[in-house]
Amino acid sequence: MQQGRVFKIVIAYDNLAAAVRAKEIAERVAGGLESEWDIWPFELLKGGYVSEYAANTAVQSNMLIIATGGQDDLPDWIKDWIEGWVPQKAFTPSVLVGVLDDEARTWNEPPPAYDYLSQAAKRGRMDFFCNLGPWWEQDQHETVPRQLEPDLAWMQNTVPEYSDRRGWGIND
Repeated sequence: MQQGRVFKIVIAYDNLAAAVRAKEIAERVAGGLESEWDIWPFELLKGGYVSEYAANTAVQSNMLIIATGGQDDLPDWIKDWIEGWVPQKAFTPSVLVGVLDDEARTWNEPPPAYDYLSQAAKRGRMDFFCNLGPWWEQDQHETVPRQLEPDLAWMQNTVPEYSDRRGWGIND
C-alpha cells in the first residue's frame, strides 16, 4: 500500500459475539496495515444522522463486514442501510464480508443473508467473501470485473507485428 494510505474498515453487527468474530477477521486481514475502524451495532443503523454517517463511512471503506448471530435473514432496516451506499461502491475497490452464524442450517443451501449480501456485492461491484457453508465453493457468485486499467485496444494498430526475419536491419 502507498505511504499515507489508510485501510478503512466498517463493521456492522447485531450482537456482541458477532462483533467479536468480525473484529477478529478484520484484524487478521488488516495485519500490519495502517487502518481505521468504524464499528456499528445494527440498532444504530435504523435511520437518522448516525445511519447516514455510517453509510458515508461505508462508501469510503476498503472492507465492509456485516456480522450476524443466528439470524436467517438481515433486518429490513439493515438492507435499507446497505442499499443506501451500495450504488456508490462501484467506484471504490472494496470487499464485502459476510460473517454469519448459522452453521446448523447451512449444509444444503446458503441462508437468505448470504444470498442478499452476495447480490449486494455484485450490485456494488465489490468482491464478496463469507465464512459459511460447504456449498460456497460450488456456488457461482462471480465478482464483476472492474475497468481499473485503461482500454488499450487502440494500441493494436500501433504495435509492429512480429517478424521471423533474423536481425533488425542494423549490422545484418
